[in-house]
Amino acid sequence: MIAVRAHSTALRSHTMTPCPLTEWMLREAGVTEGMRVLDVGSGAGDVALLAADLVGPDGLVVGVDLDAEVLKTARQRVHGRSNVEFVTGDCRSAELGDGFDAVVGRLALLYVSDPVAETPER
Repeated sequence: MIAVRAHSTALRSHTMTPCPLTEWMLREAGVTEGMRVLDVGSGAGDVALLAADLVGPDGLVVGVDLDAEVLKTARQRVHGRSNVEFVTGDCRSAELGDGFDAVVGRLALLYVSDPVAETPER
């Protein structure tokens, strides 16, 4: 359990670092106003919050992560945005709904043996 906590702490500090490259990649991937985006392995919410700014008030970003503690940090960082929500769970089994225009995951796929098989079809 100590190793899990230490790993979670390291990920939390890494994901809370602003990343212009991540914003650029979201734009290049076609994330635009009005879209519904699923952020897999959302962590502290860095990518979800960037995506929420890109999709604007008519879009929605749902961040999902297994770590309930790190999602507390993500929720604290929302700062009045009404177009982003965070769900604790596994992206393959969580009740996330359908109809997402894009599925993103900055660090999540580094930790699975078969990224294609693990990516949800939504």
